[in-house]
Amino acid sequence: MSWRELGELPLVVNTLTGTTFPRSWQDEENLGDRKVIECTNFDEWLELIAADRGVGAVPEIAARRVTHAHVRFIPIPDAPATTLHLAYLTESTGAMIDAFLDAASAAVSREQTAHGDGARA
Repeated sequence: MSWRELGELPLVVNTLTGTTFPRSWQDEENLGDRKVIECTNFDEWLELIAADRGVGAVPEIAARRVTHAHVRFIPIPDAPATTLHLAYLTESTGAMIDAFLDAASAAVSREQTAHGDGARA
């Protein structure tokens, strides 16, 4: 399945914590005609897809961490990159925070090298 093909199907979006929105297909001609089903959490998003209300897209990490008997996660090779931000309490200090930040930086560097110029989610 291509990103463009996904853009032609009814879309389930998690409006609170999701990463995909109807505007993710900005260049689509009939964006206003698209059926969009909204929800406000991941579990509801997953169940709406399982109930055949529409399709959705999630970062690879979500697909790896979740299973559902009625939902299949398939890669979308031409999906646009997703920007992620690392958040932590700035007052937190110590070896564990430093190790976490170092590991995150190393992971981003590996992804940038593997994908050319930018990390993909």
